[in-house]
Amino acid sequence: MKNWMNIRSRTHPNNRIPDYVMCNNPRQGGGSAILYRGDAVFAALRLARDVFAAHGLIGDRSAYPAYGDKSFPRQVWPAYYGLRRVPVGDGSWADAVYEVPLTARGWGEGQPPGNDRVLLDASLNYLAVTTDRGEYEVNVRQ
Repeated sequence: MKNWMNIRSRTHPNNRIPDYVMCNNPRQGGGSAILYRGDAVFAALRLARDVFAAHGLIGDRSAYPAYGDKSFPRQVWPAYYGLRRVPVGDGSWADAVYEVPLTARGWGEGQPPGNDRVLLDASLNYLAVTTDRGEYEVNVRQ
């Protein structure tokens, strides 16, 4: 199965994360953008993968995150939700994308507001970085 849980490098063809990604809400004007190193994005994905492995969920498609059926540790979703599956209505991606939270570890001195996410497709490959501070801002892969 080709998915991000089996990928060891962020430069793997199925997981090409740019060196830097910017997460921005265009409605909030200057100062709302947050820049992340690609390594920090990949670290968030690896953390989620490790939690899946610890719970024996790797390879079990029925156990991939959904709206509320599963509960995952706080270090993966730092709120009171499980990992969310977000429906995509335009049909340009699969039926849904998954979100994994980003942290500020590994870049900069400031802390993000806690609502920036990595988007994964239905096969759990990297798509983009987004924010739920407003509209999704998609960063194109290299």
